[in-house]
Amino acid sequence: EFLHLVLEDFLIVPPDPLEELRKCPLYPTEAVLWDVHRIPPSRRPKGSSASPVLALPKMQRNFLSFSDYLQRNFTLTQLETAYAIRSDLVNVIRRLDPVVRHSMNEDEDNLDAVTLKTEFTGWARMALELDRPLDIIKVEKPLLGTNHPASVQAIIHLDLKSCADSLRSEWDSLAEFDNLFFVTINAAVMTSAPATEDSGKAMADDDDPAFPKRYGVTAVRGCMVSQLRDEEDNTLNEVGSSSPRGTKRAIRVLLDPHQFAVDASSESGTD
Repeated sequence: EFLHLVLEDFLIVPPDPLEELRKCPLYPTEAVLWDVHRIPPSRRPKGSSASPVLALPKMQRNFLSFSDYLQRNFTLTQLETAYAIRSDLVNVIRRLDPVVRHSMNEDEDNLDAVTLKTEFTGWARMALELDRPLDIIKVEKPLLGTNHPASVQAIIHLDLKSCADSLRSEWDSLAEFDNLFFVTINAAVMTSAPATEDSGKAMADDDDPAFPKRYGVTAVRGCMVSQLRDEEDNTLNEVGSSSPRGTKRAIRVLLDPHQFAVDASSESGTD
């Protein structure tokens, strides 16, 4: 049996690097953002007992093929971007200051039931709660030879009534191809423990791999803006568009089809 495994490993056709890149999701998730083995911390804690961080791929072109060179470029760009995204998300989530509240159930059959609700006692400029759950409006069939949807379209509903005029104008200035991120926070599972190293010293939140557990972050997904509409269904992100009406906004976005296919095949689904 062992010889068969060795022979199979020797004769198997290796996967095409470019084909592997085409299957890779573009936006980092919570599993990638806080994985110290893929995104090293800004500094290595002294005396840490954690497993060593692997080195990033080097770009010594004298021995690289074209496909290997492109793959390493993509990996370096992806990790660098993910590190910047993680820093922004940590800053925003920390400012939101999520807490858990106890509320009585309004169901007449069970008046004694108590539910837990996540509320945000802080504030961040470009962070808003969804006015209603995300609406997935279109999932196109996979193209021939692929196993993921051709595109996934969804609509985000926001209410800008709590925003100042300057901040409201920033949301109304969202253009096509701008990137947004969904973050699911469940304050009922947050530990609220301080970030510390193995030696007991304080650690920066940006480098803390336990940050999602401390703040109850359960999911992070990215999307791309396609269209922005106001309450009267007027398009705002086109040339010559009229002034926005009302405070409610509907943003049509494109989800990552590769990540959507991964979520659809997982146990938790795409919720």
